[in-house]
Amino acid sequence: MIPDDLKRTINDFADKVKEGGKQLGNQAQLQVQLKKLQVEHARRIHELGKHTYDWYRAGTMIVSGPVPPDVSRLCAELDDIQTKTRETERQIEEAKAQMNAPDTAAVNAASPTPPAAAAPIPMPPGNPPASGVD
Repeated sequence: MIPDDLKRTINDFADKVKEGGKQLGNQAQLQVQLKKLQVEHARRIHELGKHTYDWYRAGTMIVSGPVPPDVSRLCAELDDIQTKTRETERQIEEAKAQMNAPDTAAVNAASPTPPAAAAPIPMPPGNPPASGVD
């Protein structure tokens, strides 16, 4: 039969492991989301570059005046992706900080009491300790 305090310690430890797993899962999801945003940003930059190059080749690149609607749309989408990227990076840092700052009360409750210092082993009578010098 397992004593109640040992059961409680085991259950507390299991809960901590479970919570840590959830936090790691959350971080992994945020990392995937961040990568998707970065890929989307690169795709939009590529699209913007392609449009700009097409205008150059056609001789219709506007040097002054209003920004063409398709360029405005792409730039607004890029701004939106950048905002989402910064928010996701902030959430990742927040999740990491939560992982690195454990609840001290729970940690102390889950930590077993350190054992008492063991008494030195007595030497048999008549055998002095070896000094290592002959």
